[in-house]
Amino acid sequence: MGVKRITTVRNPQGFEVKKCCASCLFKMVNHESVRICTKTNVRVKQHSKCKRWKMNDMLKMAGYKSDGVVRDRLTKEVVIG
Repeated sequence: MGVKRITTVRNPQGFEVKKCCASCLFKMVNHESVRICTKTNVRVKQHSKCKRWKMNDMLKMAGYKSDGVVRDRLTKEVVIG
């Protein structure tokens, strides 16, 4: 069984973003809560990725304003804020 490598990129504010379909500009969630790629019209999984990946606008702006914080799910420590 092969190990999947997680690729990350930095947004303009310097925060790391996972490069996958979950963070892609072209991701869409349909009425059945299924994640679909608007470029290929294919159902995708969270960790899928392709060469057409572009960071979504919300993640591009993460860290730009200090309106709130992002906390780690387990430790509740502030990750972005």
